Amino acid sequence: MPSSTHKLLNTWIGPAKVVKLTRLHSCLVQMEDGSTRELHVNKLRPYISRVDHVGIIFDQDTDFGELHYAPTDKEIQPNIDIELNQMPDVLNAQQKYQLRNLLQRYEDIFRNRTGKAKVKGHSVRVMTDSSPKILQPYTVPIALQKEVERQINELLDINLNEHSDSDWVHPVILSSFKIV
Repeated sequence: MPSSTHKLLNTWIGPAKVVKLTRLHSCLVQMEDGSTRELHVNKLRPYISRVDHVGIIFDQDTDFGELHYAPTDKEIQPNIDIELNQMPDVLNAQQKYQLRNLLQRYEDIFRNRTGKAKVKGHSVRVMTDSSPKILQPYTVPIALQKEVERQINELLDINLNEHSDSDWVHPVILSSFKIV
């Protein structure tokens, strides 16, 4: 609901709870402080809470449960035999043996190391009369700059990314996502 009737000074306040519909287009609204107001429905908007665009989870945080990370070169490949022995008894001995052989046969697929896909090269054809779109770089929060730099350097080290002086670029976008 608006905080003022003046157009230029008006800001939205909330959240508030709609208690009941008093007339066809009016309703009784209970404010955060406990007071109630009768307002026309045109003066109400759905309340949408603000969400940060960048989220950080530290190793010490326990609110989100156990954290799982993407595998990197620095991680040691787990011993397949140990993992099979620690499994519950849902598989019999023969099935465990078959699974161990399968994992060992396709070890290059199941290893904990990222790498390049074994596919043919990719190229993007650009029309001769087209020009690159000039995009402003997005600001990276100071608290995240070291982490962004570390991840870029890690991608460069394992050759998943390379330096480029091309005009056809896109700025880095930081995105929060749920870690499953």
